[in-house]
Formats: sequence, C-alpha cells, structure tokens
Amino acid sequence: MARHNFLAGRKPPKTGFWLNNPHANDNDFQKASDVLGILAPGMPHAAIRLSDRIGHIIASGDGFYGGVYIALLYSLAFIQEDRVKLVEEALRPFPAKSAFYQVIKDVLDSYRRHPQDWEKTWSAIEKKWAEDVGCPEGVLSSLNFEAKVNAAWVTVGLLYGNGDFGQTVSIAIRCGDDADSNAANAGGIIGTLLGYEKIPNAWKTGLKEVEPARFGSGNLSLAEAYEANIRHALEMIKRHGGKLSEEMITLPRPRFPSLRYEANFDHLYPKERRRLDLRLSELKPEVTLEFEGAGFAINGSLIKKVQEDHTYVVAMVVDSRLAGAPILPAHPYLRNPTPFFKFNLKPGRHRLFLQISEPSPKADIQLDEIIIYDRRRENNR
Repeated sequence: MARHNFLAGRKPPKTGFWLNNPHANDNDFQKASDVLGILAPGMPHAAIRLSDRIGHIIASGDGFYGGVYIALLYSLAFIQEDRVKLVEEALRPFPAKSAFYQVIKDVLDSYRRHPQDWEKTWSAIEKKWAEDVGCPEGVLSSLNFEAKVNAAWVTVGLLYGNGDFGQTVSIAIRCGDDADSNAANAGGIIGTLLGYEKIPNAWKTGLKEVEPARFGSGNLSLAEAYEANIRHALEMIKRHGGKLSEEMITLPRPRFPSLRYEANFDHLYPKERRRLDLRLSELKPEVTLEFEGAGFAINGSLIKKVQEDHTYVVAMVVDSRLAGAPILPAHPYLRNPTPFFKFNLKPGRHRLFLQISEPSPKADIQLDEIIIYDRRRENNR
C-alpha cells in the first residue's frame, strides 16, 4: 500500500498514514523491524530513531508502534537477561493512553496473575482486543493482522516460554493469527537474549550448510548478512557514543525517549462486511453503490491479464464529488491491495460511483466486498 502511495505521488510519512493507507495498523513493520534492534544493540534510543525514520514509510499508529516494540525487544535483549524486565523496559517509551500500550500491559498483568497458564492470558486478550478495526481483509472475520494483537502473542511466547527457545516459539505459534511471523519474532528475540551458544543444537541443524547460499532477489547469503549486520552495528555503537577496542565493546547508557501519541481509526469501527461480486470491465466501465456510515474500503483486484506496464485509473466519486482517482498497476509487484477507500466521511447515507478512466484496454477489475465503517460512540471502546 505504501508503494502504491509512492506511485500516486505521496511521500513519507503520508505513505503510511492511515487516511491514505488502510493497512496502517497491520503488523507489516513489526515483521520487518527485527534488524533495527539488531543494529542498535543495547541502545533503545537508536532503535527508536531508526524505527521513526523507516516505520512511517508503511505504517502509523499501532502499526508503527508494533515495529518499534519488536526493535526495542531485540535491542534490549543484548543487555537484559530477565524476560519480564525486558518486556517492561521495551514498553517504557509508549504513550500509556495508546491501545498498543494497554494490550501489552494487559499481557503483563495477566502473566503476573497466571504465571503458569498462558492459555488464560491468551483467552483474556482474545476476548478484549482481538477484533480487528483496520485491515480490510481482517475486519469482521477470523483473520487478524493488527500489530497490537500479534505483538501480544509474541509477548505471551516470551513470558511463558520460561527462557526455553523451543517453548517460546511453540507458544507464540499456538496463539494464532499471523503465527509464522510471531514465532519468527519471538524466536529471534529469545535467541538474542540467550546468545547463539545457548540455542539448542536441534534448532541449528543444517544452518552452517546453507550460510553460503544466496537467497531471494537481494542475492545475499546468510554469511554476508551476518557480516553486514555486525559491521553496521559496530558503526552505530561508535556513532552513539560507545567505545570499541580489541578486547571490549562499551555501550552507551541506554535512553528511552518517549514516543508521540498516534491513533488510527480513532472513533471509527467496522460495522458491516458486504459481498459485492461486481466487476468493472470494458462492457461495464462504471458501477454505483450506496451505503450508510462514515467510511468504506473495497477489497478487489485486476483479474484479467494485460500488459504489465499498463496502469488503470478509476475515478472515485462520493456524493457527486470527486474523492480520488486510484491507480491500479497491472504489474504484479506494483499491485494496489485496497484500491478504493475513504474514512473521513460525515456519518449518514452515501452514494459511491466508480468509473474506469480512459485510455483503458480490455479491463476486468473485480470488486469482491465492501467494508463499511461508522462513528464510535464516546462511551464505547
């Protein structure tokens, strides 16, 4: 979604801001922020600074907070041996009124009440916080990619894993939702806290054999990634006042600058998920929808193969006023995951009109479903 915003001419932090990005609460930054903590060992202030520069490219609010939290857990795992204190210190910079802070605080409180029963903590968080309010694919469904809930499951794994690598990963997986990503976060953090030598050999079997192999489009091997991370981390230590010698690395004193308060979908909630099964095409280049609420998002995609260098433009008109002209690149790497959305409408009945703009080859744009948002009453969470 951020890449789409770049293509539409926006720059960070607008690319990650929730009014421009319905995935701003998702855990995408959380899944990619591990390296920011690794590059700032024992330096939470440096991890926060890196996160602020990078995270707002793709996220805001809880989506941004989730990435900062994971980066801080990694950073502090280099200097903290107690799992509870690790979570407490990683939570220090967050605004207490933020939903993200409250979720992780609830995990900590439940752990203290039920230190031997992770399922009680899981159940309590699931009942209170598990309803997704942002991601159009996840709201009003069993899917949940929200950062705060998935960060809670990482935290449950860390606290209840009792310092055991396998148990930490297992519990994080069993909490569900984005289970593979949560397990990767939890495993990396507990591995950093334990140190490589204390990770059981069963988990490292075969690693040496694949370290020289190159992976993915980055054409980088694990061995090269190790070397790059160490080199950059040492440079970060020097840059932030630490000292290096042949025998010792001296880290600067950790600082915890406060994060500013951010809230996505504030006073908005998803009230309806409606199937559409409509199609914009050469034969029917326009469609009109009516709904009642304060915002909407439409899940859809290009479904006909055309030249990959083509970009569709669709006029989006709300209540007889042009509300935008979303672009839909045909190239699979440039796709627009949520082509049509608007969140700051006045509560009430609205009329939405979509029309493929010229020039357009034979087009098929599938409109799968619409998620309708409304204003939340002040006395409801």
